[in-house]
Amino acid sequence: MSAVTWLSGHPKVREAAVALLEQIDAPASLEQLLDANVVWHDTLLLQHPLQGRPAVAAVFSWLQLALFDLQLKVEEVVSVEDHHILLYYTAAGTHTRPLRSNLGLHSGSSQQQQHHQHQQQQQQQRGQQQQQQQDVPPSGKPVSWTGSLVLRMQPDSAAAAGMAAVEAWHSWDPLFLYQQVGLSPSSDVPEAPPAAPVAVQDAAAAGPAAAQVASVSAEPAAAAAAAAADGGSQPEARKAVVQQYFDIYNSGDFARLPSIVHPSYHYYGLIDLQGAQGVAGMQAMMAGWWDALCPFNIGADWMLAAEGGRVIFRWVVQGLHTKAPLRGVAAAPGLDGQPRSIYSCGVTALSITTSSSSSSTAGGDGAEQQQIWRKVSHANGAELLRQLGVFGFHVTK
Repeated sequence: MSAVTWLSGHPKVREAAVALLEQIDAPASLEQLLDANVVWHDTLLLQHPLQGRPAVAAVFSWLQLALFDLQLKVEEVVSVEDHHILLYYTAAGTHTRPLRSNLGLHSGSSQQQQHHQHQQQQQQQRGQQQQQQQDVPPSGKPVSWTGSLVLRMQPDSAAAAGMAAVEAWHSWDPLFLYQQVGLSPSSDVPEAPPAAPVAVQDAAAAGPAAAQVASVSAEPAAAAAAAAADGGSQPEARKAVVQQYFDIYNSGDFARLPSIVHPSYHYYGLIDLQGAQGVAGMQAMMAGWWDALCPFNIGADWMLAAEGGRVIFRWVVQGLHTKAPLRGVAAAPGLDGQPRSIYSCGVTALSITTSSSSSSTAGGDGAEQQQIWRKVSHANGAELLRQLGVFGFHVTK
């Protein structure tokens, strides 16, 4: 790739993308930016993408019905290659009405209906009664969280007017919302495995969403300046670093991390790394999955270069929880007596800077190398805890 055309530099794209989130109560904002048949991937529903504007509107309506004063504020718009755009936002509101356990979309695909029927049959075979999930009553509590939205624009219309997103990936963690309205990993889930204090950041520890965004933009200043200096250059070299990141993740060869991780590396996301940063922080993140799942695999559905020295990708983790505790939850069989199957996905941005090897590894020869200095990630931690058997509430269509 000799040059990268940053689609979101088009002012109409930025304006429409910001309006999509900040004017979620205005149907016109959906019509202005989203194709009528847009495919919407939302971490709220993981493996069940929605299709069409009405389904997307249902996600936002679900939030607004519970949080009457909900406001979404776009904090950053990031230009991405191949007709994509990335937005980071903060959300805030007050839980004054019931939080429903479904979106009110009853017409799923035949495949989804078959999957649901299979789940019902499994429960009946175990001799367990199907229980209706209860809505969460109003708590009156303020809530906040952060999230990201990646939009894939239709090339033809984008070239002309910068409109028509045909696919989207909305990544956020409902666990922050659930915790703040009073839900928590529950000991009353049938046959829940033993759990230590769950190794994820709770809403109080993570702090207000606005503070999280502020901290992301402030640390570490030196690496940020270096990344900004060479902007979107060397996109293929940056992607090569991310490929090494996945190779190390899957192999467990953490001794290779110093070559791709900057000493001032910081992670911003749900998982509590007990303050570990730099290479130690990256290894703690990877080992948390690697030590718990066997088999274990992590890969990317897609990978794109973005401005500011970033590479963004949608990752997918799959495996069986058969070894060490995962997020503080001990490995234990599910209701069917088999190891619990884990599926998790989200969108991550790795910021990569150019540094000399002497600044990051002992005995370096001073040659320039690409290193990861920041990771910003969003995924559905509540769904992961549900798969582990310690969280009951989840949202269905």
